[in-house]
Amino acid sequence: MTIENKNTEALLTKIKLLVGKEKLLIRKVLECLEEIENKKIFLEKGYSSMYAFCTEYLEYSPQEAMTRIQAMRLARQNPIVKDKIESGEISLSVAAKVQSHIARENKLRWDLYESPIAKEEAQSIINKTTGLSVRDSEKVLFTIFPHHESRLPDKVKSVSATQIRLEINLDQKTYEKLIKIKALRSHNHPEGQWNNILEDMCLLALSKWDPEVKILTSKKKIDPMPHGTSMVKQMQKLKPPTPLKRNIPTKIRKYVWIRDQGKCQFIDPLTKKMCGERFGAQIDHVLPWALGGEHSIENLRVLCWGHNQHRAKKTFGKFNSG
Repeated sequence: MTIENKNTEALLTKIKLLVGKEKLLIRKVLECLEEIENKKIFLEKGYSSMYAFCTEYLEYSPQEAMTRIQAMRLARQNPIVKDKIESGEISLSVAAKVQSHIARENKLRWDLYESPIAKEEAQSIINKTTGLSVRDSEKVLFTIFPHHESRLPDKVKSVSATQIRLEINLDQKTYEKLIKIKALRSHNHPEGQWNNILEDMCLLALSKWDPEVKILTSKKKIDPMPHGTSMVKQMQKLKPPTPLKRNIPTKIRKYVWIRDQGKCQFIDPLTKKMCGERFGAQIDHVLPWALGGEHSIENLRVLCWGHNQHRAKKTFGKFNSG
C-alpha cells in the first residue's frame, strides 16, 4: 500500500470515528437542552425563551436553534428518538420536521376540542420517517397530515449597515389587504415603495398599541426621567389608592411602562444579565398583590410572559392556569 493510500485510509478512519462521536454528542446536547427547559434554567439565567437562550448564550444560528429545540421536544415525549439520532437512523432536521407537524396538529385538535396525538400515533409517525431524507420525510408528513399547509421559513438578513431584507409568508387574504393599503397610500408614495408603506403602517400600529408611544404623544405626559426632582413629585402624586383594588391605576401602569421602557426587568443575580424581552411584556408586582403587595411604583415592574409565569410558579407552586 502506498503512502498516499495509507493517508487516505487514515483520514477515512478518522472521520468515521469523529462522526460517531458527533452523533453521541448530539444526543448529549439534546439531553442537556431537555434538562434546561424542564428546570427553566434559561429563565433563571435571564433569557425569555429556549430560543433566546440557544441563539444568544449558545450562539446557535436561528435555524440551528429551532432544529435542536424541536428535536429535543420530540425526543422528550418519545425517548426512542435519541437512539435513532445517535445511530443515524433519523437526522436532527427530520426529527424537527416531525415535531413541527405534531405540534401543529395538536394545536388544530385543541381548537376543535379533540384529543392530542397519542404516544402510539407519534411513534408510528417517527417510524414512517426513519431513514428518510428531509425532502422524503416532508412528503410522508404531508401524506399523514394533508390538511397542513407547507410553511417556508421566514428569513431575515442584513444586506447593509442600515438595511434588512425580510422574506415572509402571507396568506392570500393578508396579501390582498396589503395591496389595498398600497393603493390607498399611492398618493403619498407614488413609486409604491413597500418600505415607506410599511413604515406608515408601523407608525399607525405603534400609536395605537405601544403604551410608551401613547404616553409620549398624550396631552397629559408623564415625566420619563428616572431620578429627577419631577420624578419624586410624580411618585407623590401616584400613591396607590385606598382601599387597594385589584386593577392597577392607569396612570401608574403608564409610568412603570415608560420607566422600564416596556422591557422585562428580570436580572440574573449571578451574571447581572437583564432579560430585556419586549414580547409578551406585562406589569408585575415585586411583592405579589395576593400577598399584600401595593400598586406603588416601587413595587411594580415589567416582566415578559415567561419570567412572570416562572416567578408565579416559584412563589405559589404549580397551578392550573385553566
